[in-house]
Formats: sequence, C-alpha cells, structure tokens
Amino acid sequence: MKTLTFTLTAQQPLLMTSFQGDPNSDVSYSYIPGSTIRGAIIGRYLRQHSDTPFDPENPAIHRLFFDDNSTHYLNGYINEQNGHRTLPVPYSWLKEKTDSLSQDADCPVYDMAVSSNSPDTPKHVGEGFWYTQGGRTDIYRPQRRMNIHTQRDRTKGRATKENGQVFRYESIEVGTSFGCAITCHDEDVETLKGLLEKSSTLWIGGSRSAGYGKTKLSHLAVEDSWQEASGYRSASSSLVITLLSHTLLRDENGQPVADAVAVKVAIGELFPTLTLPAHTPGKTFLKRETIGGFNRKWGLPLPQRVAIAQGSVITFENISLSEEQYHQLEAAGIGERRVEGFGRLAINYGTAAAALTVRLAGTTRQDAVSVKKENTDIAKDIAKRVFSQRLEQALFQEVSRNKLEKNQLSNSQLSRLELAARKGLQQHSFAPVQQLLAKKNLTKTAQRQLERSRLNNRPFYDQLEDWITTQSFDWINAYGGSSELAVTIDDNITCSLNDAIGKEIATDYTLRLIMAVAKQAKKEKVS
Repeated sequence: MKTLTFTLTAQQPLLMTSFQGDPNSDVSYSYIPGSTIRGAIIGRYLRQHSDTPFDPENPAIHRLFFDDNSTHYLNGYINEQNGHRTLPVPYSWLKEKTDSLSQDADCPVYDMAVSSNSPDTPKHVGEGFWYTQGGRTDIYRPQRRMNIHTQRDRTKGRATKENGQVFRYESIEVGTSFGCAITCHDEDVETLKGLLEKSSTLWIGGSRSAGYGKTKLSHLAVEDSWQEASGYRSASSSLVITLLSHTLLRDENGQPVADAVAVKVAIGELFPTLTLPAHTPGKTFLKRETIGGFNRKWGLPLPQRVAIAQGSVITFENISLSEEQYHQLEAAGIGERRVEGFGRLAINYGTAAAALTVRLAGTTRQDAVSVKKENTDIAKDIAKRVFSQRLEQALFQEVSRNKLEKNQLSNSQLSRLELAARKGLQQHSFAPVQQLLAKKNLTKTAQRQLERSRLNNRPFYDQLEDWITTQSFDWINAYGGSSELAVTIDDNITCSLNDAIGKEIATDYTLRLIMAVAKQAKKEKVS
C-alpha cells in the first residue's frame, strides 16, 4: 500500500454540512470528510473519462472508489502551524471544570486511558485537533465564518413577504489549511496522482454557486511507509483503541450499533486467530454522533446512522498484538464505509505521560462576516440567537451536574426562590433574587437551612450568592466564557459576556439555572 498526501487550503469559505444548528442554519464540520474528497475526485474522473460509462462493477473503478479493502480517502484534518496534519482530541483527555483552555497559559490535562489520577471535577477538554512537538501539546480549532443569507423570490429578484426567509451558514474560514491522505494499492497510484495533479483548484462541499467550496491543492507527495498516527505506549498486555474518525458498526443481527463491544467484535473479525477475552472492554470514553451524507448524483440525502465518534477511546485488558498486527489493523480500519475514511483507528497511541499540559493554538472560535448596513438589525438578532444557543448548551450541562444535597429547604422556600428567579427573568435582573436572599429579609431558620443545604460541596446560600454576583458569571466562564462562546459578526456586531446584550442574556440563563435547581429539588423531595 502507498499513500498520497496533500494539502487543501480554503480559497473560499468551506461548508461541509453537519447535523448541528437549527433548521434555518447550516453548520460545517470542522474537518473535510473523506467522502467529500472522494466525491471531488470522482467528479474529476468523470470529466476525464466522459466518453466511457462509469460502471461501479468495473474492477478498476470499483477498486478506486468503492472497495473498502483497497482505497481509503481519509478525512482532511487541520494542519498545525508547520504544516503537519493534526488528529482528533481523545475523549479520554479530561481537565478540571474550572480550568479554561487559552492561548496564554498551559492547562493541566489527564489522559484517563492510562492515568490512575483524575480531576476533582472532570470535564472533557472539548472538540479540537491536537499535535505535540518539542514536549508541547497544542489544540487546534479551525476559525469559522458566519454568513447571513436571505431567500429571494425567483421572479422579483428580491426578498418578499412570501419568500424572504433569513438563514445563516457557519463555515470554515478562508485560509484554513487541511492535511489530507489517500491510501491505495501500488497499481492505482499513478491514476490517483494524475487526477490530483490535473488542477490545483479542487471544489468541495456545498453551496458552491453562493461563493463556497474553492480550495487550493498543494504539497502532493507519494509515500511508501506513511503512518496516520505514531508513538506507541509501552503497555504490551493492554490494547488502547483511539478512533481517528467516525466508525460505523453492526451487531450479529445486522443492526447498527455504537458501543465498545462492537469494536471488539470487529477486531476479532479482522484477526480470527486472535484470542479475545470474553469480558466487556475496560476503560471506555465513548461518544456517539449521528452522521449522514448527500448523493450529488441523485440529489438525495444518504440514510442517517449513529456512529461512534472520532476521538473515542476503548481499552482492552490482557490482549497483546504484534507490531505487524498493529500496522495491519491501523491500515485496514474497522466497520463500514472505510473507503470514505470511516473506521480509522490507532493502537496504544497518544502521549506517553498520564498527565500533560495543553494550550490552544490560534483562534479558539471567531465568527467573521461582512454585513451590509440594511442587514445590521438582522445580524444583531442572529448574533443574540447564536449566543443564546451556546448558553443553552452550557445550561443543560450545568443543570445535569448541580444537584441539591442535604436538602433542608421546604417546598415553599424553594417555590419562593423559583418565583423570585422568574420575576428576575421578566426584568432581566438579579434584583428580585438578591432581595429574597438579603439577610435582613430572611429568618434565622431560613438562613440556617440555606447554609446547611449543599450544592457542589458548598453551602447553597454561598453558591446562590456567587451566581447572582453582578457580572461574574463564573459558571458560564467554565464553559469557555468570552473566548469560546462569544459571537462576532463584523467588527461592530458582537454578542459576548463583555457587552451589555451578552450580559443581559447571561443574566437570564443564570436565573434559569436557579429555577432549574429549585424545581429539581422540589421533585426529589416529593419522590
């Protein structure tokens, strides 16, 4: 097997639509899916061989584009600053919830696949791609652009009351560079190389007629012993599987599954002589994600499937593979649609240390778009909605981990707290809750019960005081604060914790958090 490596650099915003966002928005993947690269090369092949039928049953065509065991179009992941291809951050990497990733300081991170220690309040470091060089680990997140589009009436050429819907595209910013690779048999190298060399411009993704999808292809090379991941851990009796792309698996009845046991079964199918333990896998850090696709030939979406997400980590004890088997498993991959880059994995791969320090490289998240003056009000409204969506996700996670313990509050006290928060929500102000919690307005019994009830190992009264401290928003800062949750549309249109509109929205979501905690505590007292 040989590998063709090349770089794709965005000349226009890139839109590889994922299943994120609301119905009036398209949010791009943060990488170039292998299926997108394969589709672009198939398009070149069709134009080059327009005089002959494209028959998938033809052995050469089947081997090039449809055979999971012959050719693999790997996902294009963002390049680090020196041009090296990064890889998805493992889900086994956890940090303290209160620690934030930044470009200015290192953040302690524990690799729980090999570490016996763990953070006191563990939280995944977040989505991204990583690369280690010179003992330093950087996490990369591609810069994004948010464009606002208006549906127009085809006859009148402008938006009307009947046809004037506003929607947005969240795409990959111009200038972002991705490292790509195609593995193939020796006899297919020249064919694929010729298709790639045909033009330095490669069109990928959707909405190409609207100014998206143009990339520049460069640094094409053919390598004999290329490895997607290198740097094995020393553990010989353990098998640590790190998924480098989404993986599609089925159970013995042919039904789609996304669990660790299916990974073990897939490995057993590849190595029938390998003795696998009967027990379930050991440490597992698994995430599931819905994936689909789009067939441009037929103009129809592909069936949606639940996949094990890239970055998932599964460990197996008392399994030993030879180095040859390591390479064989990594080269072949597991599961379905491997020709499109699914099912890629690495064996015993990662950092050698159980604990490491990481920092963000480049911009965490920045949404930039040029907005016409007449669309300024629409842009401001969209910025507020996007910021609210991000706070909604943070709120959901915060509510799931905030459970009132040693609850000594009566339901009437909890109801008064909930009503005060609801009143504050109408005013976009903490004043009603602050008035309720003022010591001069509390009886000694009520104050004692608030202090004896615990939340996050702290007196509930102290936690409430922290939440309603004006402009602190510590619980929001723990989820990225101004750096990761902020929305910027043009230089003059922003929404973050640093401006008045963002603070008002953050106040509302903090009040909703107080309401949710009180409501949950009442339900638990009843049950």
